[in-house]
Amino acid sequence: MKRTLKMLMAAGTIAIAAGIMLIPIFATTVTETEPNDDTAHANTLRATQVMSAAIGTTGDADYFAIDGINTNWGVIALLDTSAVTGSQQGELTMLSDDGTTILQSDVGSWEKGSGIALQSYANNDRNDHYLKVNEYNNDQTIPNYTLRFYETVVSTKPETEPNDTPASGTPSAMAHEGVLSTTADVDCFRFSGHSGEEMIFALNGDPENDGSSANMALSLYKSDGSLLKTANRSGIGGNEFIDYDSLPEDGIYAYCVNVAGGSGGSTATYHVGLVKGNGQLYMPSTSQKLTRLDPPADEWLLPGDTITVHAAITNTDIITIPGGIKMSLRFTSATTPCLAMVQTDPPHTFLSSNVVQWDEALKPELAPGEVYSVTATFEALQPCTDYISYNPILSYYDTGFGAGRSDYTIAHAVYLPLIMN
Repeated sequence: MKRTLKMLMAAGTIAIAAGIMLIPIFATTVTETEPNDDTAHANTLRATQVMSAAIGTTGDADYFAIDGINTNWGVIALLDTSAVTGSQQGELTMLSDDGTTILQSDVGSWEKGSGIALQSYANNDRNDHYLKVNEYNNDQTIPNYTLRFYETVVSTKPETEPNDTPASGTPSAMAHEGVLSTTADVDCFRFSGHSGEEMIFALNGDPENDGSSANMALSLYKSDGSLLKTANRSGIGGNEFIDYDSLPEDGIYAYCVNVAGGSGGSTATYHVGLVKGNGQLYMPSTSQKLTRLDPPADEWLLPGDTITVHAAITNTDIITIPGGIKMSLRFTSATTPCLAMVQTDPPHTFLSSNVVQWDEALKPELAPGEVYSVTATFEALQPCTDYISYNPILSYYDTGFGAGRSDYTIAHAVYLPLIMN
């Protein structure tokens, strides 16, 4: 008796896809359609679009519906009225999904117009929220403007002192919270930037909306510590924005917050963060790989056989990834137990009927060029077709990747009949 079937399997097939991350690319310009003067008639605006519009009559207001996500996510929005030659200013307001509750409003904080800085969505469903545009004081028109917004993680990471110079800055996440405790206090956040990359930076100088003692400035520094740009337009407790359209080189940059007027203290709190100009979240670059180690790719699995996979993540950037790397493998469906865990290296920290996981405490950071990998061996239980999927999570950024899968088939044992000579 002998085995006569071989396994048909895509060993270590990798399908890189963003897990919770959105990957919009700003490439589409759309034009408003009237009427859109209330939430019931709001034009839909996506995070991949630039809206071209106008306040054509005195007292007009334009409404745009944007998808909500959950309260860990939110919006940086930029209203550009720089093509207007008169004295009129555009007012930009973000409304909750009820269409009336004002979440944040701004006039003139950005050098080209107005902005919404790191405003969270109001609830944990995907109901539409709204961006409203009107001429400030509603007594003039705005012949043309553009509006765009960026979805980003606004759940904040705290600053870590000392971080008062670009070189000592806290490693950057998507959003941070901090306080300028004295007039001389400076808080910096380091990030990896690349030549030609556009970056958007936003500062909310009064996130609690309870008053602030400080007029804050937002500055961007090059990798050698030289100043690239400063924004300071809005006064005490206001928003600030930097849209830097082309970083000069690959390197570690920093954005910093300081007191430009007023005073520091317990009420001088802020939220600050960044997003890439193409709409992608900021994260250091990595590569992920799932590899099938045994048996060979053309061999069937039979009940009792083992399958071993190797999952790896590599820091391909020039900055250390902080905060821990969590690894997980989903290895069978909950209703049809195809596989059972045999062993892992390093030892796993969590195991259920269909998931094995390695906690971020096992790997608290990942240096440039460093590889972190895990290996897991499973036993085939019964005839089944399924796959092992791999998900690394960068805990500091609260994001994960659907980073790969390995398909397998467990077949019935099949025997050749005896051949009589």
